[in-house]
Amino acid sequence: MLAQPPLSCHHTANPVPAAGHTENVMPRLMRFALFTFAAIIAIILFVVMAARLAFDPEALRNRAATALAEVTGRSVSISGPVTLGLWPRLAVDFEGLAVAPPEGFADASPLLTIGKADASLRIIPLFSRRMEFDHIRLEGLHINLVRDADGNGNWTPPAGRPITPPVPSEKDSGATPSAMPDVPRPAFSLQRLELADATLSLRDIATGESIRARDIDFVADFDAEGKAAVGLSLVLAGERPTFSTGLALDATVTPRADGSVSLELAPLAITPHSGVIPAAVGQTQLRGRLNIIPAKEGQPARLTIEGMNLTAPFMTATVDGSLSAAREASLSFALEGSPRKGLAAFGILLDTRATDALDKATAKGDVNVAGQKLQLSGMDALIDSTTFKGDVLIPLSGDTPVKGTVALGDIDIDRYLPGKDAHKMKSSGTASGPPSDQPKADAPPASPTSDKASGKPAATKDDTVLATLRKMHLDMDISCTRLSVSGFVMHDIATRLTAKAGLFTASPLQCRLYGGPTRGKASVDIRTDMPSYALTVDASGVDAGALVAALTGKRTFDAKADVKGDTRAAGTGTSDIMRTLSGRARLVARDIVLHEGDAVPKDASATQGKTDAKRFDLLTGTFEADKGVIRNDDLVVRGPSANAEAKGIIDLPGDNIGYMATLHLKGLPDIPIRIHGRLSDPQYGVDPARMVVNTLKEAVKVIEKPAEAGGKAVQGLGDVLRNLLP
Repeated sequence: MLAQPPLSCHHTANPVPAAGHTENVMPRLMRFALFTFAAIIAIILFVVMAARLAFDPEALRNRAATALAEVTGRSVSISGPVTLGLWPRLAVDFEGLAVAPPEGFADASPLLTIGKADASLRIIPLFSRRMEFDHIRLEGLHINLVRDADGNGNWTPPAGRPITPPVPSEKDSGATPSAMPDVPRPAFSLQRLELADATLSLRDIATGESIRARDIDFVADFDAEGKAAVGLSLVLAGERPTFSTGLALDATVTPRADGSVSLELAPLAITPHSGVIPAAVGQTQLRGRLNIIPAKEGQPARLTIEGMNLTAPFMTATVDGSLSAAREASLSFALEGSPRKGLAAFGILLDTRATDALDKATAKGDVNVAGQKLQLSGMDALIDSTTFKGDVLIPLSGDTPVKGTVALGDIDIDRYLPGKDAHKMKSSGTASGPPSDQPKADAPPASPTSDKASGKPAATKDDTVLATLRKMHLDMDISCTRLSVSGFVMHDIATRLTAKAGLFTASPLQCRLYGGPTRGKASVDIRTDMPSYALTVDASGVDAGALVAALTGKRTFDAKADVKGDTRAAGTGTSDIMRTLSGRARLVARDIVLHEGDAVPKDASATQGKTDAKRFDLLTGTFEADKGVIRNDDLVVRGPSANAEAKGIIDLPGDNIGYMATLHLKGLPDIPIRIHGRLSDPQYGVDPARMVVNTLKEAVKVIEKPAEAGGKAVQGLGDVLRNLLP
């Protein structure tokens, strides 16, 4: 007989029950499980029923209102029911919460009201110090912020009572602060936060300004990592200025381990309805990423912008860069669009000589802010065919001028001058879209055009423009390749433009004026209600014929001219400037050739020959202006076969010219020429009386030279003619 092997110490012998015994054990286990589960359910039902029986809604409402009043320092009331649910979630619902403004405040309307609120909290995680909310929902949340005439807000805490959460006292806790345990805060998570039909308003009683966000619907769904999908829609309306605009946002908010938060806009849509931004502007969308980086290790909080793209019906723009809480910024931008279409969207219809003027514009550059300075660098813009390049440094405070260098290309001002229908052009100021684009017409009424309380009329557009110009402080170097206006052309313009307190000065001012180098200075003084102007110019070798042809549209002569003058004027329009023009100018012209349509009499040109009669070597004259009347007493013309002297006046306000000239031709009597009539349409002619006198004078000179035969008789005839002369 074989011996039995010994049992291992790692083996436990379990007897195998018989089949009948197994059948008896299994039902007992099932009954035990069912009884245990039923007991747990019974205990839970008992606790829930006991809690509901012990729960006093009125007491809970009063306790909640009292606790909120202690925290806010305001009177708090809850007018609606308060309900509490314990299974399967811990749920709290209440209705009719209102927080009153400070006692005696100018506006007695509640600071905050909530129509209905409910929240759901999971029970089991509470035992692990985790607060896991399924949802928090506020319906009919209305926040009403008001600033009174003294600048106090209804949201500020009462004097001497800051809004802080209550802290347990040593008496209540039974321990000194040093002995109190450092209990960690419970973890917090939320799956869904929702606002429905909310309103946020801000009103300033002193200025009448107000802004109101209504129809606010907000939903944020959070995942396990805290990433949130956000949806928001609202209507924003305001008064002074008056506007109504819809906003809709779809975004993704992503928290990161380093404490930063990323906001992906996809997109933010802005849809104007009425007011200063009319409906015709159309919808504008923003897409891109914002990264919010908190302050740490001595570094300020920052906001970085990645690929932010703005799209509107008349323009697109992109921005990249960063902003910091230390008032520093570094941004790069690029934009492209149509200023003409943009103005049309705001109801400003342009009527220009060139129908495509301001139809296309592009710009790019960098913006840097450091301390109290803002710098535009690498600026490169194109408006139609005109280029703009340069760098500008703008101070953000103090009495420091804006400095910079700007180089412009060819500018044709004629393209932008009013067209033939300019007198019909009207600016509506606003443009409205189709009625369906305006969901709720609750935009505030238009602001009054005058201040009835003070009795002062509202400022006009001109007053506003002048006030803005007077605030400018500039010190700029500006150059322009070519400038054309009303046919008048200047090349290679360069100047230093300064401005302070309403005095604008361009000095030195230099350019090429129709081939002639020109230097001078110009100033505009708007420190008073009557602007004044001053111009000093010193030009040489100017193609005077081409200059006059550009201004009049007719080429009547060729000449090279030197001009030196100092003039002044004042006024807000052309007629004012003509009435106030004063100063002195000296003109010297050389190599003058007259073309067809000049003032030389036909008989003189026929007698002397075409070439000599239309060519002059020199013209000089001094002109003095006083109150728009220009006087000249020394105009002299010298030519190979003819000379002339003239004097007269030009009355700019009266649109009148009166000149007397005497033309000296070899072998002929002096020819008196009269220039008179309207300055815009002068008349030329020979003075017949003076012509007769001059002819008789020449005849006397001839007769006074007796011929060899019959000299005494001819001399006697001369004595008779001399006695007839005046």
